[in-house]
Amino acid sequence: MYRLIKNGRVVDPSTGTDETLVDYVHEDRIGVVVKAKLSDAKLAADPAVKQTLFECALHLAAFSPQFLSREKVPAAWLQEQESIFQVQVKAMDKPANVLQGIVKGKVSKLLSEVCFLEQPFVKDEKRKVAKVLEDLGKQVGGTVAVVDFVYYKVGEAA
Repeated sequence: MYRLIKNGRVVDPSTGTDETLVDYVHEDRIGVVVKAKLSDAKLAADPAVKQTLFECALHLAAFSPQFLSREKVPAAWLQEQESIFQVQVKAMDKPANVLQGIVKGKVSKLLSEVCFLEQPFVKDEKRKVAKVLEDLGKQVGGTVAVVDFVYYKVGEAA
């Protein structure tokens, strides 16, 4: 069992029968735990599932995304980023609808950088993490979905 601190609190990630945890420690400085939901508990023993989830943990250690997915981004954080982008484009001599399009594009690009499932996969940069998991599900005859992760770096405050 893992005993971790996330957002300043000790948490015991529990798993259901259809979930699994995979961990990765990088040079005793970065630790990652990935929680995945499986369509069938037997998939947890599948070598391809184990390997891909390990690679997801490796990816998380390397790129330290802030959020799992767009849906997990706090509205206040997103509004703050949009405000920053609106200030940046304000000086451009373009129609308002074009400026809004530029802001929307900047927000989309930012989300693809800070959301784990939207990032280019560490082992295949031509595919996003979500696509790698989708393809894995097809390969093993089920679904494999990363539903949470915990990232720790020695010396960083929770």
